[in-house]
Amino acid sequence: MHNGLRLTLTAPLAALMTAGLFIGMKVLISGDFKAQTKLAATQFEINPVAEDIIIDDGRVKLAVYEKVETPPPPPIIDRTAAVLPTEPITHPLKDVPAFDPFTLDIKGAEFTISDTDATPVLRVAANMPPRAQRSGHCTVIFDVSPQGEPYNIKTPFCSEPMFERPTLKAVAKWKYRPKIQDGQAVARTGVKNQMSFNLTDERGQIIPE
Repeated sequence: MHNGLRLTLTAPLAALMTAGLFIGMKVLISGDFKAQTKLAATQFEINPVAEDIIIDDGRVKLAVYEKVETPPPPPIIDRTAAVLPTEPITHPLKDVPAFDPFTLDIKGAEFTISDTDATPVLRVAANMPPRAQRSGHCTVIFDVSPQGEPYNIKTPFCSEPMFERPTLKAVAKWKYRPKIQDGQAVARTGVKNQMSFNLTDERGQIIPE
């Protein structure tokens, strides 16, 4: 219903527009064609007269001298003749007095070694026990032989029993300069020391005992 009504209304309007376009085109075509007048070509002349360009190179022309005067020679200055020395040259090596050669007799010399106490030369640190959960220490007492080696090693006190065995192993590897008495190396008894075990946490801080 709507399509039929739309066709009925638009058909006359389309026919009217088509007829108008046809009439307009016919009017345009039926008119006489007139050619446009051809314009004369326009010409322009730039710089009809060439001007001479003067270039200044900055050079200065000098006048030509016909005669050059030679300057006078410099004055002659009187020089004093050098006087040769009259004093004789001395030779210091000829004036050195003679002396008797010095001899060192060490056959009758005696050398004495002063008494010294046993001093540590090498100390090995003890290994931390794997099951340790905090720091600790051990008091250790030992003797030093004439060869500088610890013996009779004892631990009278340890903060934890697990620290005793690592302490004994470490002190046994220590080296000492032996005790000197009357020029001879002798044993040193009763050397007391302390072995510390420092356990740290993940931040690097020491865990107290």
